[in-house]
Amino acid sequence: MATILRLRLVSALVIGAVAVVLPLAVLSTHGDHKVMLTGTIHFWAIWPAAGAATAAAVTLTIVGARRGDARTVLMGTSFSAMAALLPLHGDGSPGRLLRGAPGPPPPGGSSRAA
Repeated sequence: MATILRLRLVSALVIGAVAVVLPLAVLSTHGDHKVMLTGTIHFWAIWPAAGAATAAAVTLTIVGARRGDARTVLMGTSFSAMAALLPLHGDGSPGRLLRGAPGPPPPGGSSRAA
């Protein structure tokens, strides 16, 4: 039993270390390159995240309900809210809902000087 727990701990630590080191390595090697994604690329990149959030919501809600754990069900409903908002965020990408719109308005909106 102790060996299994030790293996789980080591696995979690390795995954955590990779999750920290990998993005830092990418940023340190490619962080000076500016990347501008189009609204269409942003729109289609959001949908897999929405699908993952939906899968997490369904899984957490079902598992929490079966175990009678209200906290897990609450987490599932939180992921449901995120899953519902992500497609709206993607639809708000420049050029998706409002064709020809270059992007969000500048700060200050219509109150800026002409």
